Amino acid sequence: MRPREFSDDDLVRVARDCFLEHGADVSTTVIAARLGVSQAALFKRVGNKETLLTKALVGEFAPPWLDRLGRPPDTRPPREQLVEIATEIDRSLRRLLPELSVLVGRGQAAARRLLSGGETPPRRAQKALAGWFRALARQGRARVRHPEALALVLLSALESRHIMRFALGLDYPDGGPGYVAFVVDVVWASIHAEAGPSLSGPGTVPRPAGAARSRARAGAAGGRRGKGTKGVGGGERE
Repeated sequence: MRPREFSDDDLVRVARDCFLEHGADVSTTVIAARLGVSQAALFKRVGNKETLLTKALVGEFAPPWLDRLGRPPDTRPPREQLVEIATEIDRSLRRLLPELSVLVGRGQAAARRLLSGGETPPRRAQKALAGWFRALARQGRARVRHPEALALVLLSALESRHIMRFALGLDYPDGGPGYVAFVVDVVWASIHAEAGPSLSGPGTVPRPAGAARSRARAGAAGGRRGKGTKGVGGGERE
């Protein structure tokens, strides 16, 4: 009988399901049986369990939204774009976080070893999102004081409910169907500006022009009042 043929995608899909269902210590015989092949055939394809675990749970981490964040914001309203991006990130986190939880459950040393090939997925996501916020500020369409912190706030708000539901196995509140849009509205309200200057330095934005005009008017008014004030000796005080 000819050995059953299977693709790399089949292997990754079945292995991922087994790891999420049984944990990282699941036997490769279980994975091979579910795939319908021998353990020898499985190891011939991947070499060892560590490689299989990496392929199934770490992978390349190249979701479409990560590539999108590498491009400057387009001409559409920023909030509209941010809702789309946050929705895509939310879907990705729903899948990614259980995988990372399995790795962490195996032990911090093992997780670090498996993720040591480059930046971790959460770090890459924060870096890309911060870059997008920074580009939006340079276009004069938002006032972003700390892009990295803002990216972390948005990502944390999106991922927290998935972490709690998966880690606790409880009916943790998910915020309802409008949760992502609400989170975006909170973030957008903190950086929204009708118009403004470009970034003058990495991670910072100058004070709003309106605030500068208000200070200038206040200074001018103070100067006029000062010139009309009499000094102790009866003369005008400069």
